[in-house]
Amino acid sequence: MKKWYQSKTIWLNAIALILSFMPLLDENTLIAIGLTNPTKYLTIIGLLTAFLNVILRLITTQGISTVNNNQN
Repeated sequence: MKKWYQSKTIWLNAIALILSFMPLLDENTLIAIGLTNPTKYLTIIGLLTAFLNVILRLITTQGISTVNNNQN
């Protein structure tokens, strides 16, 4: 078993969560970074996240430890 922070799936979803908040930024900031269509951006983030989750699930070989295994 591996620790939660060693999971690529958890990291992928954490990054997707952070990216999903980008459309909440000021409109001028969004335009400056090239994000002029928040709906299209969120659709792409959602599709990529779903696709990468499936890929990561297919290559997963270990579960995540949810308890401290050092306890007796």
